Amino acid sequence: MSPTLVSRNTAVVLPFSDHSAARDQEYFCQGLSQEIIHTLAGTEAIRLVAWNEGAPAGTQMAMKEAAERLNAALIITGSVRKVGSEARITMNLVDAASGCYLWSGAIDRSLDNVFAVQEEAARMVADQLKRELIGGAQSRNVRRPTENLAAYNLYLQGRYHVNQRTEEGLRKAVEFFEKAIVENAQYAQAYSGLSDAYGLLGHYGVLAPAEVWTKAASNAAWAVLQDENSAEAHTSLAHVKSTQDWDWLGAEREFERALALDPRYPTAHHWYAMSCLTPLGRLDQACEEMMLAQALDPISSIIGRDLARIHYYQRDYDAALEQCDHTIELNPHFSPAYWILGLVQEHRGEFDESAAAFQRAIQLSPRSPLMQAALGRTLALSGKTGEALRILRELQDLAEKRYVSPFELASIHFALGHADEGFQWLAKAFQDRCFELISL
Repeated sequence: MSPTLVSRNTAVVLPFSDHSAARDQEYFCQGLSQEIIHTLAGTEAIRLVAWNEGAPAGTQMAMKEAAERLNAALIITGSVRKVGSEARITMNLVDAASGCYLWSGAIDRSLDNVFAVQEEAARMVADQLKRELIGGAQSRNVRRPTENLAAYNLYLQGRYHVNQRTEEGLRKAVEFFEKAIVENAQYAQAYSGLSDAYGLLGHYGVLAPAEVWTKAASNAAWAVLQDENSAEAHTSLAHVKSTQDWDWLGAEREFERALALDPRYPTAHHWYAMSCLTPLGRLDQACEEMMLAQALDPISSIIGRDLARIHYYQRDYDAALEQCDHTIELNPHFSPAYWILGLVQEHRGEFDESAAAFQRAIQLSPRSPLMQAALGRTLALSGKTGEALRILRELQDLAEKRYVSPFELASIHFALGHADEGFQWLAKAFQDRCFELISL
C-alpha cells in the first residue's frame, strides 16, 4: 500500500543517529527513540507502527522501507551531537509520500539528567505531531488559490519571474502581480509577491533602495491585513523587517509565524536563513533551514545558490564549490550561481577561474552592475589594475544613468587599495541600507 493511501495518523519512529565526534551516544539515542515511542503510544490520535531494530537507519533505504513496507505516512527521525557535557538533539518529522520535511526542531541541553532531556524531546515531538494531524489540513488550506483563476495564473507567472532573479524577470514579476491584484483586489498572496519583487529589485541593485522601501513594506503589510493566516504574507513582512528595518527580533517573530502557518513553504525557510539567521551569525542554524528549503523545493536554483552562500560564509569552500556545481548542473543559465562560484574561487586565490565565472555571469545578465563589479574586484585582487580601473570607470558612468549600488563601487576601490574612497562609498551604502551590508 502506498503511504499516500494509508491513514495520515500512522507514524514510525526511526532510530536516532549519533553524530557525536566520539560516537559514544548510541545508548542515549536508543533511549530517546524509546521515550518518543512511549509518549506517542499513549496518544489516542496517533497510530504507531513497529520499526525493525535490525534495519539500518538514517539512510534513504530506511526512509523507503518506512514508507513502503511499514505503511507509515509520517516518519520521526533525528540525531544527537554531544560536545563536552552539552548535547544538541535535532528532531525531524518527514512526509513519507513526498520525502519532504514537515517540521524540524532542536534543543541544546546538558545531559546531567538524561531522563528529563529525553522526556522533553519526546513531548516536543508529540506536540508537533498532534498539531500536524489536527491543524495540518487547516494550515494547508490557508494556501488555497484565489477563486479567480485569472488572478491565480497571473500570480504563478509572477512567482516564476521572481525566481529567475534577473532584472528583466523582477520587472516582469511586478507587472504580473499588479495584474493579479487588478483581477482580485483582496488577493493576499499577490500583494506578498509584489512586496517580494520590489524588495529584490532593491537587493539586486536594479532600483535604489529608497525607491522600493515604501512599496515593499506597504504591500507586505497589506498582504497580512488581507489574510492573517497567509504564510507568504508573514514571510514578506519578515523579509522587510530584516532587510530594510534591520529589526532582527521582529523579523524572527514573523518568520516563526510563517513557518507555524505552513512549515512546507520553502521561501520562509530560505529567507529566514539568509536575511535573519545569517546576519545574526547563526550559520549552523541557517544551514539547517536552507537544507529544509532545498528538501521542500529541490529544483529551485536560487535556493541551491544560497545554500552555497551559507557554506561560503562558513568558510567551507569545498562544500560551497560542490553546491555551486550542483546548482549550475540543475540550471546552466542561472547567472547568480556563477556569481557565488566566482566568490568562492576568489577566496581560494583561483583568480583566473573566478574571473571566468564572473564573465559567464555577465554573459547571462549583461545589464547587472553586481556581476560587472564582481569581475572588477577579482581583476584588481589578481593585479590586473588597468582592467579593474576600466570597469570601475564604466560603472561610475553607468551610475549617472541608472542606480548602481555604492557597495559595488566600494568593493572595487578596496580591492585596488583605495581605502579612503572605499570607505566613502561604504558610508553611502550604509545610508542606502544596501542589502549586502547585512552579510558583510
